[in-house]
Amino acid sequence: MDKKKITNMEVKKKNRNEVFRYICKQGTVSNPDISYNMKISLPTATQITKELMAEGLLEEKGHFWFLGSGNARDEIMEKWEMAGIESEEKATIMIERYWFNIYYCRLKTENSNSIKISE
Repeated sequence: MDKKKITNMEVKKKNRNEVFRYICKQGTVSNPDISYNMKISLPTATQITKELMAEGLLEEKGHFWFLGSGNARDEIMEKWEMAGIESEEKATIMIERYWFNIYYCRLKTENSNSIKISE
């Protein structure tokens, strides 16, 4: 079987398209959220979203809501803290038999806002 080698440009284009589809599906997301869920580096996620914003496909927002539970929540929030996103717990709710915390998240700096599709 002949396996075709994928060039760096093809990988970048594939990542860009997948990130854009992810944002379309999720609505408002942050760069750390994109990085974590798509298994790409934070600098890659940031670069892709900057390119999409330069093309007018996305716009920046300064805050977002997060619903989290357990160890996954702690890991995500630790990464967000390192990326300059602070969070404030607003409520704790039970859905079926699981407890979730609701957080209001915002930027400590103006560099990496949450992202949503331009309207």
